[in-house]
Amino acid sequence: MNLRSLFVLLTALCLSCALTGCAKKRWWIGKWTFDAEYTSKQIAGNPEPGLGGKLMQDLAPLALVPLNGMEITITDSEIFILRSGDGKAHAYTVVERPSPTSV
Repeated sequence: MNLRSLFVLLTALCLSCALTGCAKKRWWIGKWTFDAEYTSKQIAGNPEPGLGGKLMQDLAPLALVPLNGMEITITDSEIFILRSGDGKAHAYTVVERPSPTSV
C-alpha cells in the first residue's frame, strides 16, 4: 500500500467516524494534528481478532510514521490537509441520518 492509498483510507475512515452520529454535534470542526505514536499505541492496545488484527498491529507503526505531524483543518464544508508545506483542500457534505437507527 503506498502513502497516497493509506492517506485516502485514513481520510475515509475519519470522515465515516465523524459523520455517523457521534454524541457531540459537529465535534470534528477545527484543527487537528495526526499523532502516529498515539495511533499506533491505540491499535496495539485494542487489536482486532484474527490474522487481520495481527497484521494491522505489525504494519501500523510503519505505515503511520510518514503521516506524523500532518495537519488537518476541517470547516463546515471543506477539509484542508497540510503536510510538509504542501496542502490540498477537499469539499464534503454532511448527510443527516433520517433516524438514529439508520446508517
